[in-house]
Amino acid sequence: KDIIHYLFSVPKTGSFTLTISFLTLFLYKYVDIHKKDEFLDLLLTVISAFHPPTYVHSLTMASINRSLTKHLLKKHPELYIGFNNYKNIDEVKKHKKDILDFAYRSALCHDIGKIYVLEFIMTYGRSLYKEEFSLIMKHPEVGAYILSQHEETKAYQNIAKYHHRYFNETSGYPEESYKDLEEAIFIDTACVADCIDAATDSIGRSYKTAKSFKEIVSEMKDYSGTRYAPYVVDLFNDPIAYQEIESILKHERNENYAKVYDIVKKNVQSEE
Repeated sequence: KDIIHYLFSVPKTGSFTLTISFLTLFLYKYVDIHKKDEFLDLLLTVISAFHPPTYVHSLTMASINRSLTKHLLKKHPELYIGFNNYKNIDEVKKHKKDILDFAYRSALCHDIGKIYVLEFIMTYGRSLYKEEFSLIMKHPEVGAYILSQHEETKAYQNIAKYHHRYFNETSGYPEESYKDLEEAIFIDTACVADCIDAATDSIGRSYKTAKSFKEIVSEMKDYSGTRYAPYVVDLFNDPIAYQEIESILKHERNENYAKVYDIVKKNVQSEE
């Protein structure tokens, strides 16, 4: 707890590199004491301390992912057969709450590997070097490894690992297939949810001009079947699903930024 408190106020120069190195080892060696959500809460707190925009992105993306999953369950429940050994549509419907919970919690964890490349993510005023971008591209695999080391989070490792992989697997990273995994459908929705929030956020992605939700949906329809799963993109033709996600982007994301502001303000004031 004291370490996390310190991270909120540590100068982001000089000792920052040393602090990241220490934290890397800390998370690798962390031992659970079997409190519910202990490690997941720790990961989210670390992200909020080091890089608030990634914290907001994780919360917002998780809500979008849960919304997509909810509507996909209504339209194509058969896509979830095989997950958790669900044998038929009736079993899928019976476990709807568990599926939605998995969609949300796995999305919360999807960017955890960014903790280890924050020095490059926080590079402003110049373009990234090729070598730096290559390291950033490792964050899904690093995050998957961290999640795999803890009983509480190991079920979410493949969502973290493959959320930047194209649906048709012609591009993205890492360069290996996820199609035979029981979590494949969650990877498909996570990819869409991740891109929606990233493309429309004008605060956390200040180095890019934010697109409107309408623009990113149009773009996703153009890449349906290649970068994005067609049955996920098709959900945007449903006015209810469209409006629900648009509301998350308009309202919930602002609430998440207010939440992280309060967290940082509280810790800075207590340090003073």
